[in-house]
Amino acid sequence: MAALIVRPGLTFDEKKLFEHANRDLPTYARPLFVRLQKVMETTSTFKQQKFQLVQSGFNPKTISDPLYVLDYQQKSYIPLTNQIYQDIVCGGRKL
Repeated sequence: MAALIVRPGLTFDEKKLFEHANRDLPTYARPLFVRLQKVMETTSTFKQQKFQLVQSGFNPKTISDPLYVLDYQQKSYIPLTNQIYQDIVCGGRKL
């Protein structure tokens, strides 16, 4: 998962991120999930607090931040809905 902050006045472009990841990153490094945050939580030494992100996982019912999932068929990151989440957890959707 990648946690991103979108600058004020700009919007998240799902297709551009997909194109960038597909073109510039090896398959293993492409984020399967993207989480948009308003602020990045940091420690007192300005390191990103990744532990809380890991603990919260990717369940859209428990996370208030917008979540997206990589979709090779649509060639984009798409919003992670409850139905898509259930399909992933049950093994009906391959990542």
